[in-house]
Amino acid sequence: MWKKICDSQDLISYQKRSKQGESRIEARLSDNAWSIYKIHRSAKKDQHVQEYKAEQRKDALKIIEQLKQEKPSPQIEKYAYQDALGIKLQREFKEYDVEKWSFMIHNDPHVNIVFVRFAEHIEADIILNSKYRMIQRKILDHLVEVLRLNESPQLRITVYYYSDKHHTEKHHAYLFGGVELS
Repeated sequence: MWKKICDSQDLISYQKRSKQGESRIEARLSDNAWSIYKIHRSAKKDQHVQEYKAEQRKDALKIIEQLKQEKPSPQIEKYAYQDALGIKLQREFKEYDVEKWSFMIHNDPHVNIVFVRFAEHIEADIILNSKYRMIQRKILDHLVEVLRLNESPQLRITVYYYSDKHHTEKHHAYLFGGVELS
């Protein structure tokens, strides 16, 4: 059951707690427009944020009512995925415009990381163990597909390699419309 926390001229807030975690809906008036946020925090401390905009208070209230009726998304919990390549992908956190994912390949104890930033174009930084250099193309293609990064016409991927020898390298790959430019 949603509990009203605040209802003022410039702030509307509701909260709901369950054994899976806590959800909060906040609408704030700023610069004559309403920003509405639905924030999910799971019991495991993962966070998922949705953002909406409205011009008038009545429109913000309609959006809030719709958000209160939504069923919890399965993506609120930590997203885990394993595929034929043996890549086990897990979301670590999601904020307004940044996501962090970790992944292992064939249950290897070395953890690889992906940071995705959403702006005018999507930027992804991938920290990859150097022993996977030979299958880097397959890994990148797969991550782009699974994380739906191919939905952006402009995507910039930077791959950083690490090894147990404490030596790092950087490789740039630019994807524009599915064409890689190195």
